[in-house]
Amino acid sequence: MTILRRNFIANTGSALGGSWITLRLPAILATGSTASIAAREQQAFRVLTADEATEYEAIAAHIIPSNDSPGAREAGVIYFIDTVLADIDPSIQAPLHQGLKDFREALLETHGVSLFSQLNLQQQIEALGIIENSEFFGTLRFLTLAGMFSDPS
Repeated sequence: MTILRRNFIANTGSALGGSWITLRLPAILATGSTASIAAREQQAFRVLTADEATEYEAIAAHIIPSNDSPGAREAGVIYFIDTVLADIDPSIQAPLHQGLKDFREALLETHGVSLFSQLNLQQQIEALGIIENSEFFGTLRFLTLAGMFSDPS
């Protein structure tokens, strides 16, 4: 499974990708540390609503699933996302919020529920297939990967 994960990470890119990391590397490293503390202490989210956090975390858990090693959920990636939105790049709050709203509308139309986290595993995989090339998913994928690997602990 490690080889598949490496291939996935190596082949994952988005418009936000390399230049965003290069310009903000010191801030990302600090954010990883701050987010790690927030996750350990189960602090309140600073930007995300509980509902948004649940949905983003459910999506992140598909991007880096738990298997023979910890995944995005265990790494507290949702706290990294919240910290990035609060401290590093608040400008992506609105597009993420709108992307989630649009995704929920599509879920309601296709599955009769508006919460991704309420779908069964197969339905979640199908739903992600529909948005995998969207800017919304690309941004969440990037933030998930950055959050997973920004803090060595």
